[in-house]
Amino acid sequence: MTSAATPPSAGVDPAAFRFALGRFATGVAVVTAQTDLGVAGITINSFTSVSLKPPIVLWCLDDKASRYPLFAKAARFGISILAADQQSLSNRFAKSPAPFADASDWELSDAGVPVMRGALAQLSCRSIEARPMGDHLVIAGEVESLAARKGDPLAYFDGRYGGVHPI
Repeated sequence: MTSAATPPSAGVDPAAFRFALGRFATGVAVVTAQTDLGVAGITINSFTSVSLKPPIVLWCLDDKASRYPLFAKAARFGISILAADQQSLSNRFAKSPAPFADASDWELSDAGVPVMRGALAQLSCRSIEARPMGDHLVIAGEVESLAARKGDPLAYFDGRYGGVHPI
């Protein structure tokens, strides 16, 4: 097995790699953090659970992201798993040059962390580790509080939004 510090094989074409990873359908979330300038947000689909006891999640932040300085050192952050009707919110925080949320977009969780209103799930996290890997920063957080509701999720596949339909 290759260590995380080993560079990828020179034989893997980045475009082919991106295409292959696009075959994996993901959910869509917005990460939020309180900053000196306001509540910052960024759309992600690189998110996963790590541990149930203690409850730990991780997400990945591109080291070229304009919002990198806002999130790389955040001591606490929120992760809001978006509902199917929140595509416009995802779009706004995916590429918007203005990374700050309007007051109507967010609310404070029980743990005092900003999270997106109307999301299917809202996780309030304390950052426990941030480690550079390749061209991203992998950020792990321990979940301090959460809220969740039933509903249809916003999904992403092959560079497009979609839904999840039971089979």
